[in-house]
Amino acid sequence: MEYALKHCGFLLNENSGAKAEPNWDRFANSLQASFLEDTKRKQCVTEFCDVPPKKQVVGLDHRLEWQDSEPVSDNRSLFLALRTMRNNLFHGGKSEDPFSERSRLLLQAGIEIIHAALDSDPKLARRFEHGY
Repeated sequence: MEYALKHCGFLLNENSGAKAEPNWDRFANSLQASFLEDTKRKQCVTEFCDVPPKKQVVGLDHRLEWQDSEPVSDNRSLFLALRTMRNNLFHGGKSEDPFSERSRLLLQAGIEIIHAALDSDPKLARRFEHGY
């Protein structure tokens, strides 16, 4: 998805020589306001939005802890929750139990969100599916 976003012009910094990073917020803002409500009609996405993934933080005594994320209230916060879920699974210590029921639910919801986003933008879908 990030590959497709970058190639479709959703770049965080467009200056020559800058690190190529996707601009998720700009993409989220490009979607119709109804995107969140339309997507939430799917049960797994509703649960994802009602209880968004927690984020890992450094707590007291430098211990790693899980903190509640901001509530999903718009397209931007939906995609922030999606990125948090991805970061948790790949970078944040969820490897202790990567196949928990909660992790499966989040992955399923994340896939539904990505498919809904791709359905909303044919150019992005083509990049995602075929690389061109």
